[in-house]
Amino acid sequence: MARLRDTGHARAVLRACLNARNGERGTYSDGRCEARSDGSRHSDLIHLEDADGNRCIVRVTGRSKPGVLPGHDTLRADVFASADFIDARLDVYVFRRDLDAWQHALTGLAPGKDARIGRDRGLELILHMLDDRSLAVTLHDTDRLATMLRIRPEENWVDEHLQRLEQVRRTWPSEVVETGPMTYAWSPDRQA
Repeated sequence: MARLRDTGHARAVLRACLNARNGERGTYSDGRCEARSDGSRHSDLIHLEDADGNRCIVRVTGRSKPGVLPGHDTLRADVFASADFIDARLDVYVFRRDLDAWQHALTGLAPGKDARIGRDRGLELILHMLDDRSLAVTLHDTDRLATMLRIRPEENWVDEHLQRLEQVRRTWPSEVVETGPMTYAWSPDRQA
C-alpha cells in the first residue's frame, strides 16, 4: 500500500508537517480560492477527500517568480496528503503545460486511466482511477517521499476539478509568450 523512503530528509519533512493536515492558513469562502488578509491568494487545484479522512490537496499559492519573464507563468503549489498512516506537506511547481495536460487527462479519466502533475521534475502526483471509480493517489518525490493512498471522492469530483482548474487560470492568467527558443516577452493581454 504505502512506501516511505527511509531517509533522514523524509523523516524531517514528515516531522515538520505534523499538524499540517488541513494545510489551512486562513479562512476560505468556497474551498477553491480566496484572498487572505495579507493580500496573497491561493486556489485549490486539487481537493480530494473522503469519509475515511483520506485527503490530497494541491493548493496553488502564487507565481514562482512574479515579474520575471521566464518564471512568471510558473505557479508554486503546496501538496498536502493525509491518511491514517501519513501526514505530509510537499511543494511542486506547476507549468502551463501541466494545467493543459491536467484538463485533458480529467476529461478522459476512466477506470484504468491516470491523470498526473509534475511528471518530469521533483514531485509527481498520479491519480489512477480504479474499477470502483475510487482513486489510487500516488505521491513520488525521489528525494523525499513515495506513498500511495486510496480516496473515494464524491460522484461529481471531475466536474468540480475542471471548475477548480478554470479558477486557477483566472486567478493567475498566462501573461508571457515565448517568441523563440528560450526567448520570452510579455503578452499583449497582460494585466498590469
